[in-house]
Amino acid sequence: MEQKKEQKKVLIANGCFYLGVLCELLVSVSGYAYGGYKEPWIIILGMLLFSVKILLTMHLRQDWPVFLGCAVFGLLCFCFQGSALVLRIALILLAGRDQQAKKVMKLFFFGTLAIMIITAILSVLGLHNTMSLTQVFRNEPETRYCFGFFHPNGFSFFWMKVLALGFYCYYDRLKWWGYFIICSLGFGLFLLANSKTGIAGCILLMMGTIVIRYCHKTWVNQLIYYAGGILMASEIALVLITMYFFEAQPGTTAGVGIWNVFNILTTGRFYFIHKTAMEVPLPWFGYQGFMEATEVGFVNALYNQGILFFNIYLVILVWIYRKMYQKKDSMGMLLIVVFTFYSLGEAFLPYVNKNVVLMLCIGVIPALTLKRSKDKAVAEHE
Repeated sequence: MEQKKEQKKVLIANGCFYLGVLCELLVSVSGYAYGGYKEPWIIILGMLLFSVKILLTMHLRQDWPVFLGCAVFGLLCFCFQGSALVLRIALILLAGRDQQAKKVMKLFFFGTLAIMIITAILSVLGLHNTMSLTQVFRNEPETRYCFGFFHPNGFSFFWMKVLALGFYCYYDRLKWWGYFIICSLGFGLFLLANSKTGIAGCILLMMGTIVIRYCHKTWVNQLIYYAGGILMASEIALVLITMYFFEAQPGTTAGVGIWNVFNILTTGRFYFIHKTAMEVPLPWFGYQGFMEATEVGFVNALYNQGILFFNIYLVILVWIYRKMYQKKDSMGMLLIVVFTFYSLGEAFLPYVNKNVVLMLCIGVIPALTLKRSKDKAVAEHE
């Protein structure tokens, strides 16, 4: 009888978790392709579902310090930022500490792909947005395809997400001709959208996936770990240095010397992160209503979520990257490298429904307390 009750409890808890994940999936395109469809209520429903999952599976005696710490930090961020993003991260990771990241990623893969296909079909039928935009991009008129999204860069980001999640979940099942078809289609759509970051990230993702699929695993695991680590450390260091040491030509948004090269490659983003850093002091818990700080993910996180969140995120980034290396999960490391690189063009770091780095943490980081609880239960039983 007790066993049946426990099984029913677990079933309800898992159901709440995946319904919460579905809520996050539904609001993930908000601001990119749709808007005004009661997103706040869907977010609140998701948070309630995650909370129920936590209450049904928590071990209060062992877990209360972790839960209390996450709750206090999340609520403090909410008070300062007027946003529940950090609290949502805590709820999802704590609710998903006994779940498998790959299952969640499969749900996001199929769900995001379905949303993108529906959006494109509605656009073709003339029922939603447009297939392409002709306007001034990068200081000159261009026609770029957005496939029903508000902006080509928004489409590119979600297309990158679909490709990354698909490769992570199914890369070892694809034949060589499957790679050829997917890579041709994937790269072709990025070219139509004409997103610099998207094209560069796509090349990095596809080359890395093919190398992982067809080369010696131990050698590849070490190569991605060290090369990817250097790339991410260099990128983050460059962004932080640029904030305070960028040199602009007087009266223009252009840089001086090598700074201008970086500025051109990032479509003027480096000038704007420097301008923001010079005009606005960094907050500890983030500013309220400062959502459009820059398009550079790490800088946006510094201003919107604050210094404390930024440092916690860096610790999580290093920890999960190291964890993927120890598990010989080369694809996991590749996804972390690709999405860290992509943060140069999109500000998505505090969103679990967009940031694959945080998705990979499901069932890993918060599971540490769960493991201690299980070990203690086993010891008491013995």
